[in-house]
Amino acid sequence: MRYDVFDSSLISSRSCLDGAVDMLEIKDLLLKNKEQQHELEIFLTHYFNSSQQNQNQNEISHGEGKCIVKYNKGNEIKSILIDEDIVAKADLINEVVVALSTNSGLEVSSRFVFSSVNIDGYFRYKNAFQISPVPDNAPRLDLNLVESDHPFNVEFSFLKSPDLSINSYRAEKKFTEISLLLNSLLRLGLNNIKSNSVQVWTWDIVGGIPKCKYLYTGYFLEELDMRSKDSNGFTSFIESEKIPQKNSAEYYSTKGISSGDYRIIIPDNFTDSIDKYYELSDDNKEKFLRSSYWLQTAFAIFQVSKSVAYNALVTSIEVFLDVDIKCNTCRSPTSSDKCSECSQPNSGPTKKFKDFVDQFAPGTLESLRKELYDIRSNITHGSMLLPGDGPESSRVFNPERNNSSHKWYLLSQISRTIQINWLYFNNTSSTVEILR
Repeated sequence: MRYDVFDSSLISSRSCLDGAVDMLEIKDLLLKNKEQQHELEIFLTHYFNSSQQNQNQNEISHGEGKCIVKYNKGNEIKSILIDEDIVAKADLINEVVVALSTNSGLEVSSRFVFSSVNIDGYFRYKNAFQISPVPDNAPRLDLNLVESDHPFNVEFSFLKSPDLSINSYRAEKKFTEISLLLNSLLRLGLNNIKSNSVQVWTWDIVGGIPKCKYLYTGYFLEELDMRSKDSNGFTSFIESEKIPQKNSAEYYSTKGISSGDYRIIIPDNFTDSIDKYYELSDDNKEKFLRSSYWLQTAFAIFQVSKSVAYNALVTSIEVFLDVDIKCNTCRSPTSSDKCSECSQPNSGPTKKFKDFVDQFAPGTLESLRKELYDIRSNITHGSMLLPGDGPESSRVFNPERNNSSHKWYLLSQISRTIQINWLYFNNTSSTVEILR
């Protein structure tokens, strides 16, 4: 499959490309639901087996110019032109309708994700998804190894498609949504280790001797999962095997991992919180998932760069703030805490951040709210790095380094608290008191 620049400057409703070519406009026949634009793009790419971006940057050419897809500045498809011979020779329109249909029923798929602690029970949310232990024959860690990558299973249902490429896309999209949701609602979050072609240098102790190896990243079962399935396609468990619950306020206020944290537990409002997510508008769902992405990224990148991870935590909070900031007095656009037009004090980004944290993570000291944002600003503008990211040894332990680590973990707890409270705040049916 090629992805290069194809010159279609001569192609219009009728033009010359290896002879006269009649191009038909069929967007309304192929894209009846704009929410399925990505699925259509996937279908066209595989159907024509070649795709190139045209010299006109807002056009994609499929099949050596046999199909031209034009986009507006918002990256939405505004036109689909296709060689009329393609329509005549193949039932393309009907194939697209079948591939993009949502009438083929549900399919249950599964993926592996990882937690800092072991999981030895299951949780089912309706017939949408289920989290559970990996089978007994799966590779696993000793449960005493906390803050490691303990694998568990996420099973989920999605609307299947007879087209394999679209079916795979739907499965991956649904899994990504669920894993990000779980990342925010589970106090210790989760890690998503992708199985791919990436290789890294590792070392292992073999016969008491360190051996260096260049290995692929990933996790997979060496044998099939032979556990029985229920009538909906999920792995079967009994009532007594459910994951234990804990009071939500106590659950989210717990700091770090204690010596007794050897297994995943869930808050007693877990199901209700998931309900609240699915009651959100599409825009607010997307906003919540973006925040969760940055929270997950912060933990994933922490060992590489604490400074980048810190910025990611602040970004996970800023996702919820209004993008446009205007002066309180003259309403001019501004990006600081003092208006450049009228010089009046203003609710700039620092104050908006502090006020937002005060509303959704009540109890956070005002001095700490300002300090957390100031640290982020200094990192962003290049005037500082967090201790451990600079040239000093990572083994150095002093008050500055310890305090910095404490603030990082505190900010991660504030971010998760804000996500939970925002979730309830944006549902008018919610009567749950804001977590502190």
